[in-house]
Amino acid sequence: MGVALYPDDGPEVDTLIRSAETAMQRARERGGDTFDIHSPETKARAIERQTLENALRKALGRFFPDLDTMRLVDFKVRVIDGSRGTAARVRVLIDSRDQDQIWSTIGVSEDIIEASWHALADSF
Repeated sequence: MGVALYPDDGPEVDTLIRSAETAMQRARERGGDTFDIHSPETKARAIERQTLENALRKALGRFFPDLDTMRLVDFKVRVIDGSRGTAARVRVLIDSRDQDQIWSTIGVSEDIIEASWHALADSF
């Protein structure tokens, strides 16, 4: 759960919701089943992430014109067989959406970057 407080974390409903979502994402990153209160640190991370997303969209927009309508909904990484240590395979699940639908893609590899790339590439 993410917590944002009025008016410190936003003077408008939309801003408060984004602040609460940022705090919720941070709680998920810590393993879920917990909560996080919006703070300057979470706000800075959200701004950094939004800046990176905007730069990527601008750079890729001319190659993928429909990219403006797509959004990342969720990104999950699971270790399939942890007993294999660094040779363990990971599964990356990406949930995406556009104006009309939501879809999921999966990438599997021993390399988390490769698995992420497969899932991301399949989402287009």
